[in-house]
Amino acid sequence: MSARTSRPRAPRRRARTRRQCPPSRRRPPPDAVRKTSAFATSSQRVRSRSALGVPEPAVAVSRLADEPKKLRKEATPMAATNINRVVLTGNLTSDPELRSLPSGTSVCKLRVACNTRRKDGPTGEWVDKPNYFDVTVWGAQGENCARYLSKGRPVAIDGRLEWREWESEGGGKRQAIDIIADAVQFLGGPRDDAPGGQQASGGFAPRADIPVDTSDYAAAPAGGNGGASPAPAEDDIPF
Repeated sequence: MSARTSRPRAPRRRARTRRQCPPSRRRPPPDAVRKTSAFATSSQRVRSRSALGVPEPAVAVSRLADEPKKLRKEATPMAATNINRVVLTGNLTSDPELRSLPSGTSVCKLRVACNTRRKDGPTGEWVDKPNYFDVTVWGAQGENCARYLSKGRPVAIDGRLEWREWESEGGGKRQAIDIIADAVQFLGGPRDDAPGGQQASGGFAPRADIPVDTSDYAAAPAGGNGGASPAPAEDDIPF
Protein backbone atom coordinates (compact mmCIF):
# COMPACT_ATOMS: atom_id res chain seq x y z
CA MET A 1 0.00 0.00 0.00
CA SER A 2 1.08 3.55 -0.69
CA ALA A 3 1.95 6.00 1.99
CA ARG A 4 -1.23 7.91 1.28
CA THR A 5 -4.34 6.42 2.56
CA SER A 6 -7.15 6.63 0.05
CA ARG A 7 -10.26 8.27 1.39
CA PRO A 8 -13.59 6.93 0.38
CA ARG A 9 -15.37 9.17 -2.13
CA ALA A 10 -18.65 10.73 -1.14
CA PRO A 11 -21.58 9.64 -3.21
CA ARG A 12 -22.64 12.10 -5.93
CA ARG A 13 -25.84 13.99 -5.34
CA ARG A 14 -28.48 14.01 -7.93
CA ALA A 15 -29.33 17.39 -9.38
CA ARG A 16 -32.74 18.38 -8.28
CA THR A 17 -35.09 19.28 -11.10
CA ARG A 18 -37.17 22.42 -10.55
CA ARG A 19 -40.83 21.76 -10.67
CA GLN A 20 -42.46 23.51 -13.60
CA CYS A 21 -45.58 25.49 -12.77
CA PRO A 22 -48.48 25.48 -15.17
CA PRO A 23 -48.69 28.52 -17.50
CA SER A 24 -51.68 29.93 -15.64
CA ARG A 25 -49.75 30.09 -12.32
CA ARG A 26 -46.42 31.22 -13.77
CA ARG A 27 -45.23 34.62 -12.49
CA PRO A 28 -44.45 37.27 -15.13
CA PRO A 29 -40.86 38.49 -15.48
CA PRO A 30 -39.95 41.78 -13.75
CA ASP A 31 -39.59 43.68 -17.04
CA ALA A 32 -43.14 42.79 -18.04
CA VAL A 33 -44.42 44.13 -14.71
CA ARG A 34 -42.64 47.41 -15.29
CA LYS A 35 -44.06 47.75 -18.79
CA THR A 36 -47.63 47.30 -17.56
CA SER A 37 -47.25 50.13 -15.04
CA ALA A 38 -48.96 53.48 -15.43
CA PHE A 39 -45.83 55.00 -16.98
CA ALA A 40 -45.52 52.46 -19.80
CA THR A 41 -46.55 53.35 -23.34
CA SER A 42 -49.48 51.77 -25.13
CA SER A 43 -47.19 49.72 -27.41
CA GLN A 44 -45.30 48.32 -24.39
CA ARG A 45 -48.57 47.35 -22.73
CA VAL A 46 -49.71 45.55 -25.85
CA ARG A 47 -46.43 43.58 -26.04
CA SER A 48 -46.57 42.71 -22.35
CA ARG A 49 -50.14 41.44 -22.69
CA SER A 50 -49.23 39.31 -25.67
CA ALA A 51 -46.19 37.93 -23.79
CA LEU A 52 -48.42 36.94 -20.87
CA GLY A 53 -51.02 35.37 -23.13
CA VAL A 54 -53.72 37.93 -22.25
CA PRO A 55 -56.02 38.61 -25.22
CA GLU A 56 -56.19 42.26 -26.32
CA PRO A 57 -59.71 43.73 -26.23
CA ALA A 58 -61.02 44.57 -29.71
CA VAL A 59 -62.98 47.62 -28.49
CA ALA A 60 -59.84 49.64 -27.71
CA VAL A 61 -58.35 48.94 -31.14
CA SER A 62 -61.50 50.02 -32.95
CA ARG A 63 -61.71 53.22 -30.89
CA LEU A 64 -58.11 54.14 -31.76
CA ALA A 65 -58.76 53.44 -35.43
CA ASP A 66 -61.83 55.71 -35.49
CA GLU A 67 -60.16 58.71 -33.83
CA PRO A 68 -58.31 59.97 -36.98
CA LYS A 69 -61.58 59.81 -38.97
CA LYS A 70 -63.37 61.91 -36.37
CA LEU A 71 -60.58 64.49 -36.41
CA ARG A 72 -60.73 64.72 -40.21
CA LYS A 73 -64.52 65.18 -40.15
CA GLU A 74 -64.26 67.98 -37.58
CA ALA A 75 -61.49 69.79 -39.48
CA THR A 76 -63.26 69.70 -42.87
CA PRO A 77 -65.65 72.68 -42.33
CA MET A 78 -62.73 74.98 -41.40
CA ALA A 79 -61.39 74.89 -44.97
CA ALA A 80 -64.67 76.26 -46.42
CA THR A 81 -64.70 79.59 -44.54
CA ASN A 82 -64.20 82.79 -46.56
CA ILE A 83 -63.58 86.40 -45.54
CA ASN A 84 -65.10 89.26 -47.55
CA ARG A 85 -64.93 92.58 -45.69
CA VAL A 86 -64.28 96.19 -46.75
CA VAL A 87 -63.73 99.21 -44.48
CA LEU A 88 -62.82 102.56 -46.05
CA THR A 89 -63.21 106.31 -45.63
CA GLY A 90 -63.38 108.85 -48.42
CA ASN A 91 -65.29 111.71 -50.01
CA LEU A 92 -68.26 111.61 -52.34
CA THR A 93 -67.43 112.62 -55.91
CA SER A 94 -71.09 113.28 -56.78
CA ASP A 95 -74.50 113.56 -55.19
CA PRO A 96 -76.18 110.28 -54.18
CA GLU A 97 -78.53 108.67 -56.72
CA LEU A 98 -81.69 107.22 -55.16
CA ARG A 99 -84.14 105.00 -57.01
CA SER A 100 -86.84 102.50 -56.12
CA LEU A 101 -87.23 98.97 -57.41
CA PRO A 102 -90.60 97.60 -58.63
CA SER A 103 -90.87 95.78 -55.30
CA GLY A 104 -90.73 99.12 -53.46
CA THR A 105 -87.22 98.69 -52.02
CA SER A 106 -85.03 101.79 -52.10
CA VAL A 107 -81.44 101.59 -53.37
CA CYS A 108 -78.89 104.41 -53.27
CA LYS A 109 -75.70 104.62 -55.35
CA LEU A 110 -72.63 106.41 -53.97
CA ARG A 111 -69.32 107.23 -55.66
CA VAL A 112 -66.50 107.41 -53.09
CA ALA A 113 -62.94 108.61 -53.71
CA CYS A 114 -60.24 107.23 -51.41
CA ASN A 115 -56.62 108.40 -51.73
CA THR A 116 -53.61 106.11 -51.40
CA ARG A 117 -50.19 107.47 -50.43
CA ARG A 118 -47.29 106.25 -52.52
CA LYS A 119 -43.73 107.35 -53.21
CA ASP A 120 -42.92 108.75 -56.63
CA GLY A 121 -39.82 107.07 -58.08
CA PRO A 122 -38.23 109.93 -60.09
CA THR A 123 -38.81 112.69 -57.53
CA GLY A 124 -38.80 110.62 -54.32
CA GLU A 125 -41.79 112.55 -52.97
CA TRP A 126 -44.98 111.11 -51.52
CA VAL A 127 -48.02 111.70 -53.72
CA ASP A 128 -51.72 110.84 -53.45
CA LYS A 129 -53.23 108.36 -55.89
CA PRO A 130 -57.05 108.58 -56.03
CA ASN A 131 -59.15 105.42 -56.10
CA TYR A 132 -62.85 105.46 -57.00
CA PHE A 133 -65.36 102.93 -55.69
CA ASP A 134 -69.07 102.39 -56.36
CA VAL A 135 -71.07 101.81 -53.17
CA THR A 136 -74.63 100.46 -53.00
CA VAL A 137 -76.79 101.20 -49.96
CA TRP A 138 -80.15 99.44 -49.54
CA GLY A 139 -83.33 100.25 -47.67
CA ALA A 140 -83.93 103.09 -45.23
CA GLN A 141 -80.20 103.67 -44.81
CA GLY A 142 -79.97 104.46 -48.53
CA GLU A 143 -82.82 106.96 -48.19
CA ASN A 144 -80.93 108.71 -45.37
CA CYS A 145 -77.81 108.86 -47.54
CA ALA A 146 -79.75 110.52 -50.37
CA ARG A 147 -81.33 113.00 -47.95
CA TYR A 148 -78.31 114.09 -45.91
CA LEU A 149 -75.27 113.50 -48.15
CA SER A 150 -73.96 115.61 -51.01
CA LYS A 151 -70.89 115.93 -53.22
CA GLY A 152 -67.65 116.33 -51.25
CA ARG A 153 -69.05 114.99 -47.96
CA PRO A 154 -66.69 112.56 -46.12
CA VAL A 155 -68.15 109.18 -45.22
CA ALA A 156 -67.03 105.89 -43.66
CA ILE A 157 -68.18 102.65 -45.29
CA ASP A 158 -68.32 99.18 -43.75
CA GLY A 159 -69.46 96.46 -46.15
CA ARG A 160 -68.49 93.64 -48.49
CA LEU A 161 -67.44 93.16 -52.12
CA GLU A 162 -69.84 91.85 -54.76
CA TRP A 163 -68.88 90.81 -58.29
CA ARG A 164 -71.36 91.18 -61.15
CA GLU A 165 -71.31 90.50 -64.89
CA TRP A 166 -73.60 91.73 -67.66
CA GLU A 167 -73.76 91.89 -71.43
CA SER A 168 -73.38 95.24 -73.16
CA GLU A 169 -75.38 96.48 -76.14
CA GLY A 170 -72.59 95.45 -78.49
CA GLY A 171 -72.74 91.87 -77.23
CA GLY A 172 -69.57 91.98 -75.15
CA LYS A 173 -69.42 90.91 -71.53
CA ARG A 174 -68.65 93.47 -68.86
CA GLN A 175 -67.57 92.91 -65.27
CA ALA A 176 -67.55 95.13 -62.21
CA ILE A 177 -66.98 94.90 -58.48
CA ASP A 178 -69.21 96.95 -56.19
CA ILE A 179 -69.22 97.54 -52.45
CA ILE A 180 -72.45 96.57 -50.68
CA ALA A 181 -72.61 98.78 -47.60
CA ASP A 182 -73.77 97.30 -44.32
CA ALA A 183 -73.18 100.54 -42.40
CA VAL A 184 -72.57 104.13 -43.53
CA GLN A 185 -71.30 106.75 -41.11
CA PHE A 186 -71.58 110.41 -42.03
CA LEU A 187 -68.42 112.37 -41.23
CA GLY A 188 -67.93 116.12 -41.02
CA GLY A 189 -70.57 118.76 -40.23
CA PRO A 190 -74.27 118.72 -41.06
CA ARG A 191 -75.51 119.62 -44.52
CA ASP A 192 -76.69 123.18 -44.99
CA ASP A 193 -80.00 122.24 -46.61
CA ALA A 194 -80.89 119.68 -43.91
CA PRO A 195 -84.21 120.65 -42.23
CA GLY A 196 -83.63 122.38 -38.91
CA GLY A 197 -79.87 121.92 -39.02
CA GLN A 198 -80.24 118.20 -38.42
CA GLN A 199 -77.17 115.98 -38.47
CA ALA A 200 -77.50 112.42 -39.70
CA SER A 201 -75.31 109.61 -38.42
CA GLY A 202 -76.32 106.75 -40.67
CA GLY A 203 -79.71 106.47 -38.99
CA PHE A 204 -78.35 105.73 -35.49
CA ALA A 205 -78.37 108.01 -32.46
CA PRO A 206 -75.06 108.40 -30.58
CA ARG A 207 -74.84 106.23 -27.47
CA ALA A 208 -71.48 107.41 -26.10
CA ASP A 209 -71.19 108.43 -22.44
CA ILE A 210 -69.04 111.46 -23.39
CA PRO A 211 -71.23 114.57 -23.84
CA VAL A 212 -71.18 116.08 -27.32
CA ASP A 213 -70.47 119.79 -27.68
CA THR A 214 -73.25 121.09 -29.96
CA SER A 215 -72.59 124.80 -29.42
CA ASP A 216 -71.33 125.16 -33.00
CA TYR A 217 -74.70 124.00 -34.35
CA ALA A 218 -76.91 126.10 -32.06
CA ALA A 219 -78.81 129.02 -33.61
CA ALA A 220 -77.65 132.53 -32.73
CA PRO A 221 -79.87 134.29 -30.14
CA ALA A 222 -82.33 136.82 -31.60
CA GLY A 223 -82.11 139.92 -29.41
CA GLY A 224 -80.74 140.34 -25.91
CA ASN A 225 -81.56 137.70 -23.33
CA GLY A 226 -79.49 138.87 -20.37
CA GLY A 227 -76.25 137.30 -21.65
CA ALA A 228 -77.55 133.73 -21.19
CA SER A 229 -76.58 131.31 -23.93
CA PRO A 230 -79.47 129.39 -25.54
CA ALA A 231 -79.87 125.68 -24.83
CA PRO A 232 -78.68 123.46 -27.68
CA ALA A 233 -81.45 121.92 -29.73
CA GLU A 234 -81.73 118.12 -29.74
CA ASP A 235 -80.88 116.44 -33.01
CA ASP A 236 -83.83 114.84 -34.74
CA ILE A 237 -82.22 111.63 -36.02
CA PRO A 238 -84.31 110.00 -38.80
CA PHE A 239 -84.81 106.25 -38.85
